[in-house]
Amino acid sequence: MSRRFWRVFVIIAAIGFLGWAVSSLYVWLTAFNVPKPPGRPSYKASEVERLLNEGRIDEAIEAYESLPHLPLSDLSLRIAGIYERRGELRKALRIYACLRVFAGSGDEELRSIGERAKEGFERVRRLTGRP
Repeated sequence: MSRRFWRVFVIIAAIGFLGWAVSSLYVWLTAFNVPKPPGRPSYKASEVERLLNEGRIDEAIEAYESLPHLPLSDLSLRIAGIYERRGELRKALRIYACLRVFAGSGDEELRSIGERAKEGFERVRRLTGRP
């Protein structure tokens, strides 16, 4: 092969490598700077629990809905029960459906949560008339 071919090959490879390095650096620099959703404060599950215990149910539900993930605890079952009593059956059904998969878990606490979620799921499903 000619010298010219290798010179062009090295230049193209260097440009590709630089492009990869710059894009990787950009990803690393922006990955840890995830912006919060606008207008919604971020809460922790313990704060939702505190609001529920204080009887501030509307604020607790708003805080629960802003959590980044579904807590695997009695808190989710309590919120699903509130939705159920308020007639927001689809929201209750969604929470129960997510938690009922733990009914067969090896962990005793998760199994308990899963069993109660399974009962709640069946109850809400009967109320909605779904098979």
